[in-house]
Amino acid sequence: MPKIDGFAEGVTFVFEADDQINDKLLELADGVRQLGIEVSYWFRPGHKLVRNGVVRDGPLRRVIIGWRSSLLVELGYMGGNVFVIPDSVFCENLPSELVVDNAEKIYRKCLSLESYPNDVWKGFIECTGEESIEKYKFILHQCH
Repeated sequence: MPKIDGFAEGVTFVFEADDQINDKLLELADGVRQLGIEVSYWFRPGHKLVRNGVVRDGPLRRVIIGWRSSLLVELGYMGGNVFVIPDSVFCENLPSELVVDNAEKIYRKCLSLESYPNDVWKGFIECTGEESIEKYKFILHQCH
C-alpha cells in the first residue's frame, strides 16, 4: 500500500499501458481542467506519455479516476474517492454512481459528493500490512 500524507483538492487521473484507454482519460482530464478543476496526471512507468521521467505529474488529489489499476483499489481502500470509466473491469462490482464518463458528471458526482462509499473497495482487499505478510508466510509454509 502506498503511503499517503493527505489528499489535495481536485482530480488525479491514473493512466495505464492501453493507448485507447489513455486517450479517453486524457479527454476527460482536459474537460475537467476546462471546468477550472485542478488535475494531476499519474502515468504508468515506462509508458510513452511519461515525459522527462515525470511519472506523477501533480499531487495525489481527493478524487481519483482510472480504468483498471490496482492502485485504484489501494487508494479507494485508503480513503480516496475513486471512480472508474465505463470500460473498467471494476464496473460490475461497483455501484453505478462510481462510474463516470464525462467531465460534467465528474464535476457533479465527484466534487460535490458529500459521503463517499469507501467500504466498497474493502471487498477487493482482504488484509494489508503485517497481517498480509503473515497470511502469505502461512500459505507458503503450507505448500512446502
